[in-house]
Amino acid sequence: MKEYQFQFPKDLISDNIIDEKGKQYQLKINSSAYYFSFCNLKSLNNGNLAAIGVGIDRQRYTSLTWMIVLLFLIIAIFSLAIASIISYFLSRNITNPLVSMVNAIHYILDDHFEERVPVNSRDEIGQLASAFNIMTIQLKKTLDSLKDEIEVRKRTEVEIRKTKQLLRNVQNSISSLLIATKADGTITEWNFQASRFTGIPVQQAIDQNVWDLIPLIFDLKSIAETVITTGNEVRLEKKEFDLEDRLYLDIAFFPLNINQEKGLVIKIDDVTEQEVKDEQLRQAQKMETIGTLVGGLVHDFNNVLGGIIGAVSLIKFYITNGVSFDINFMRENVDLIDRSAYQAKDMVAQLLTLSRKQKLTFAPVDLNNSIKHVLKICKTSIDKSVEFHVEYYDKPALVRADPAQIEQILLNLCVNASHAMTIMRPPEAKQGGQLWLTIDRLHSGKLFVETHPEAHEGEYWVIRINDTGVGMDSRTIAKIFDPFFTTKEKGRGTGLGLSMVYYIILQHKGFIDVYSEVGFGSTFNIFLPVLSGTLSEEQVENQQFTIAKGSGTILIVDDEEIVLKLAKNILKECGYTVLTAGNGEEGMEIFEKEYQHINAVLLDMAMPKMSGKEVYLKMKSIKPEIKALLASGYRQDSRIDEALQSGIDDFIQKPYTLVDLSHKIKRILTN
Repeated sequence: MKEYQFQFPKDLISDNIIDEKGKQYQLKINSSAYYFSFCNLKSLNNGNLAAIGVGIDRQRYTSLTWMIVLLFLIIAIFSLAIASIISYFLSRNITNPLVSMVNAIHYILDDHFEERVPVNSRDEIGQLASAFNIMTIQLKKTLDSLKDEIEVRKRTEVEIRKTKQLLRNVQNSISSLLIATKADGTITEWNFQASRFTGIPVQQAIDQNVWDLIPLIFDLKSIAETVITTGNEVRLEKKEFDLEDRLYLDIAFFPLNINQEKGLVIKIDDVTEQEVKDEQLRQAQKMETIGTLVGGLVHDFNNVLGGIIGAVSLIKFYITNGVSFDINFMRENVDLIDRSAYQAKDMVAQLLTLSRKQKLTFAPVDLNNSIKHVLKICKTSIDKSVEFHVEYYDKPALVRADPAQIEQILLNLCVNASHAMTIMRPPEAKQGGQLWLTIDRLHSGKLFVETHPEAHEGEYWVIRINDTGVGMDSRTIAKIFDPFFTTKEKGRGTGLGLSMVYYIILQHKGFIDVYSEVGFGSTFNIFLPVLSGTLSEEQVENQQFTIAKGSGTILIVDDEEIVLKLAKNILKECGYTVLTAGNGEEGMEIFEKEYQHINAVLLDMAMPKMSGKEVYLKMKSIKPEIKALLASGYRQDSRIDEALQSGIDDFIQKPYTLVDLSHKIKRILTN
């Protein structure tokens, strides 16, 4: 047997050996019994420690081992039983429901929502299973609703794409330029016509600035900004642009508001071709009116010339034959010549107004004066069997209009009224009748607007032209404003008159209505918006009859000897020193010598060798501050506009009077 030695503190070893069996000793150490085989107790030097030899009892050790093994087996079996019970419990109440939930989740992921988790208890797991089943049902409903919503949204997106494509096709198919922009001018929409007009494809136009891409309309930027700010649309009709060829555009600005972001839609229509055709139509109608009036005008013009020639011949006879005459005789004949000359001038001016081609020039116009001018022509050209009755407004009846166009429509309506009372009557019927021209003011209220769709609330002037002619039935009234429709016999009219009347009134923001009965005559009412204000300074000045005196040296250049002498006498009477020249070259020779003393030049427009404009430019190169007044018998001449643009100060229409010329010269010298 192997011997082991241990050292213990002395106080742990009992003083007595309780039992001794052979060589086995029983020691008590702290009241615990330990058995040792073959133990030798030895004392150490200091007596504090003892060395013990220990031996193991195999029999007792084997019994103890089996007891321990048995104990472990019992514990293991008991633990296994407990574990099985716990496993069964966990499997039944936790694991299986969780597995069912996992399987159900997989089914749900595969869009199978019919799977349910079994509910085997009322504990937390059972409540979780019940909640999971409820959640599955709700999820199924939510997903079904979401699928429906997604399907609706998909269909909506498809419809939106189709609508966008339809709108794009519509935009590209119309003849107008359509451009949508943000508030800063950034382009968001650009249709085919915009690409065609500018030569810029849509891909390059989007996100660019419209004012950079279309500089032609840059001057309208302030109008566009006002539209965006106020939200009110603005339309510009027949806006004229001076390029290589004259261009007319209808331009409209519309406010745009998408998702509270302000923007602009620009619509542009090229109406150049339409304007050219309209001008041709207007000119053709003017020629028709002139043709209608020419017979009466020639007759009256001969009467006017007869008065002038007769009075002059009488005075000349007295002077030649030395016949004495008093001042009253001279005044009477001079007054006759004066009245006849002014009448002839007015007739020529009216013919020029009717026949000329010109663009519309809007200005304040007194309708009283327009009626007076038309009445002069009508009384000398319309059949004498027609009696005129006129009622003017007691104050200036101001409208913003083109004076020539206003007189054109009044003259057309008066001519038509006279025809209804003469050439359109049966041969056996009495010719002639009554024609009234009246002017009045009307307030347009809600009731009036309801019965007159063309009107808006506000103030209107109403010019009423009423005749006692043959009248019209309702079918005829419905067609009278159609181009080329006429009730006159073939060769008596083209049917353009009333269509042009309607068109001109429309251009002036007005409208016209008609009332007529067969056999009782017709009434045409022209409505034009009232322009508040007074006559312009120039109109007031033209009404004056005083001579404007002055001083200085005036050079007159005119190839007409009569005009040259008349102008010289007028300017001398006004206090000026006068130099004269019969053509442009002669005028330049005089100017080169006397330019330091010459204050102003009166130039004829059309002269042989050198025109008035050419003479002016040469004079200006010598004396840049020279004042110039251009004279011509025909104002509507492009050469006159070019001359005025070159720097000529003003224009005077021939024939001019003492008052007219004196005021024009005075004005250019003082400006």
